[in-house]
Amino acid sequence: MIRRRRRSKINFLRLGPGENIDLRIKFLGGCILLFGAVLCSRLFFLQVRDYRYFSALAQGQQYNFEVLMPPRGTIYTTSRSGEVFPLAMNKRLSLVYAVPHEIKDDDYFSKTVSQILGLDANDVSQKIKDKDVYYRVLSRKVDQGKVLELKGADLKGIDFTEETIRYYPYKDFASQTVGFWGYQNQKRAGQYGLEKYFDDVLAGKEGYLQGRRDALGRWIFSQKEKEEPSKEGANIYLTIDYNIQYQAEKILANSCEKWQAERGSVVVLEPDTGRIKALANWPNFDPNDYGEEKDLNIFQNDVTERVFEPGSIFKPITMAVGLDLGVISPETTYTDPGLIKIGGRTIENYDGKAHGIRTMTQVLEASLNTGAVFVQQKIGKSKFKEYIEKFEFDKKTGIELPGEIKGDIQNLNFDIDINFATVSFGQGINMTSIQFARAMGVLANRGVMMKPYLVEKMVFAGGKEEITQPQEIKQVVAPETSAYLSAMLVSVVKNGHAKGAQIPGYFIAGKTGTAQIPNIGFPGYSNETIHSFVGFFPAFDPKYLILVKLDKPKGVQFAESTAVPAFKDLARYIIDYYEIPPDYEEEKPYE
Repeated sequence: MIRRRRRSKINFLRLGPGENIDLRIKFLGGCILLFGAVLCSRLFFLQVRDYRYFSALAQGQQYNFEVLMPPRGTIYTTSRSGEVFPLAMNKRLSLVYAVPHEIKDDDYFSKTVSQILGLDANDVSQKIKDKDVYYRVLSRKVDQGKVLELKGADLKGIDFTEETIRYYPYKDFASQTVGFWGYQNQKRAGQYGLEKYFDDVLAGKEGYLQGRRDALGRWIFSQKEKEEPSKEGANIYLTIDYNIQYQAEKILANSCEKWQAERGSVVVLEPDTGRIKALANWPNFDPNDYGEEKDLNIFQNDVTERVFEPGSIFKPITMAVGLDLGVISPETTYTDPGLIKIGGRTIENYDGKAHGIRTMTQVLEASLNTGAVFVQQKIGKSKFKEYIEKFEFDKKTGIELPGEIKGDIQNLNFDIDINFATVSFGQGINMTSIQFARAMGVLANRGVMMKPYLVEKMVFAGGKEEITQPQEIKQVVAPETSAYLSAMLVSVVKNGHAKGAQIPGYFIAGKTGTAQIPNIGFPGYSNETIHSFVGFFPAFDPKYLILVKLDKPKGVQFAESTAVPAFKDLARYIIDYYEIPPDYEEEKPYE
């Protein structure tokens, strides 16, 4: 059987010399044509049919939109000499992290890093143990000096990244007033204090940069690119004097700790302008580590966000109303029975004693509750309420702090004798410290109410300044009323329970208060008290007013032993600091 040999492709190509070359050329040409057809088809799809898609994809890779965050404004306070102190500022610090798989010597790394950063070597060792983890954070908020030390140690597997933080160089100084910059709904924002109240002003205005980047990520600028520069936040300068604030906080802390008070506050203001020179709270906190605080109430500013029943420091207000209406004078007398009954309730003096015939000045000196009720009854309920409203105890002061609340005078909405009687000596009415300081400022400032304020000026980007001007609210009582009341309060310091507030050479006007704290949830008052003292000086040309308040002090009964010494120490410092000339020269004993 004869088998035919099948011609293979190889044999097919093995033709004669001429035919062989022609067929190879045709074959290669066909392949090139086929490849070209495929390429052209692909280019058609890319450049024609899918042009919009790939064009958008390319632009998305090349074009970039970047938000430009402006630097946050700084909050400053100053001193009498003009020295400036930044209370809240921006600071660039470093985050230090380890790259475990790059570390050559774990023991040396752990020991060196822990010594420089003040960390526990065992903790560092545990963090770098797992070599599969890309990085481990070792420490945040590391200053440049520590970073340079770490770089000089020639460590493998350590790296740094800069971060901008809000920094409070004086730590707990004026912390409730300043507040802090924290997180709110996953976004950084001012929290509490001035940081919150002026958040928009301090934050400035965001900008943007829109354009293309090259393969290395560098901006390619052309006329098609758009840029809106950011505007840095405004700098805020406070009315607070650094040195007075420092002394107020120091004296307040010492007093609270000495008498184991639960909390305390001090307000120092200029009665003729409303400028706040110090606003202190105790306890306070470090805004740099606000996250470490367990009790969120510590962020609250008691001066503006907590009300209290003032007790006997309210009696000058009652006396001022009576003087202004002309129903009493400083020399008006009444017979003190020691106690009086109104509507089935008994009102007694603090000592439970009857003091006989007393003038209105002596009522303040001895702080007689029955005397305050006598004046209120002379005034009448309608007029008394009208004046309490004129002093604006039911309105906010408008000071530049968030969360300010107003006082409560609702007991005067009911035509009940006992309500008006107790309010006359500071029970059954409540207010904030800043409200009461403003009201006493009226009596120190010729009867004129001024708006209290904390911000002296704001300086915006470009140098524009916005300066706060003192704002007169209204004339509450006559100037003569203010003068009479000031003289009566000088007598209180000279002859009454506030003798400890006297400063040789100066007339000091002031009044003590020891107020029982109402029970929560049921009627009556507890045995716990609030001690307070309010005073201004020099009494007949007042430059400064100070309110001191201590909540629930222990081991002492009256404010003359707690709040009065604190007032005197701070007043003496302010007199020396501002070199206030004396009212009179002390008489030296004859030698």
